[in-house]
Amino acid sequence: MFVMALQVQMEFTTPISYNTTKVNIGVVTTNDKILFASINNKVDHIDSKIDEIGWPVPNQIQFNFNKALESSETRASVKGELKQLVERVDVMAEIPQFVKNIVSGVAGTKPYIYQFCNDMTIQVDDVSEHGIGFNEATFISE
Repeated sequence: MFVMALQVQMEFTTPISYNTTKVNIGVVTTNDKILFASINNKVDHIDSKIDEIGWPVPNQIQFNFNKALESSETRASVKGELKQLVERVDVMAEIPQFVKNIVSGVAGTKPYIYQFCNDMTIQVDDVSEHGIGFNEATFISE
């Protein structure tokens, strides 16, 4: 069915002022066409462990996509173990420590981005393919 499948998914939670709503948008493509785009998606952080920063970093991840069509339902998933952490980015690293302490204390933020590059498996309906997946897990505030 496909060679070189690609999926992009972004999930975020809005601030309290927007009712702390979880939003997830995604698209699944092949190398020559868009299979579907959807807002009916979910990402699961599996076997998360609290690291020295205090964030629940996943050891496995699974992205699920669901697109209800008029005549059928197309499903896709991407999953794999997160063995290779490429980089952990302290978003506020360039800010002076005293400012960082104030912002963390007042706003409750300690933003970090965890970047991974690992073997993943994508499955669209009954067809699967193995490849390399790059993904990020971003934590901003509790």
